Amino acid sequence: MTAFNETQIGAFTSAQLQALSNTSLAALADTQIAALSTAQASSLTASQITALDATNVAEFTAAQLHSFSGTQVKALTATNMAALDATQIGAFDTTQIGAFTATTISALADDQLGALTATQIGALSANQVKALTAGNIGALTETQV
Repeated sequence: MTAFNETQIGAFTSAQLQALSNTSLAALADTQIAALSTAQASSLTASQITALDATNVAEFTAAQLHSFSGTQVKALTATNMAALDATQIGAFDTTQIGAFTATTISALADDQLGALTATQIGALSANQVKALTAGNIGALTETQV
C-alpha cells in the first residue's frame, strides 16, 4: 500500500477501502491513515479496525474517530484505545462512549478520562464504571461527576 500516496488513498471510495484485506489496510503508513476523510474512516469494517496497530490508530484525527459507528468503536482494542490522546478520546460522543468495552475502559489513562465531559461520563454503563480503576476514579474531577 505504500505505493499509493496520500492523495491517491484519499480518492479511494468506501467500497474500495472495504475491499482491502486487513493486512493491506494495516500496511498503510501513518500519513495515509491520517489522509482518510471522515466518510472513508466511517466506512472501515470492524475487522479492518481491529487489524490496525496502535501506531495506525493513533493517527486517526478526532474528526475521523467521531465518525466511527458503535461497532467500529467496539473494534478498537485496549492497546489501540491506550494509544489515543486526550483530544481523540474527548471526540467520542455519548453513543460511542456507550460502545466502549470494559477492557477498553480499563485501558484508559487518567489524562484520557480527564478529557471526557460530565455528559460523556454520564453515558458510562454500570459495567463500564466497574471497569474503572481506583486511580481512574480518583482522577475524575468534581465537574465530571
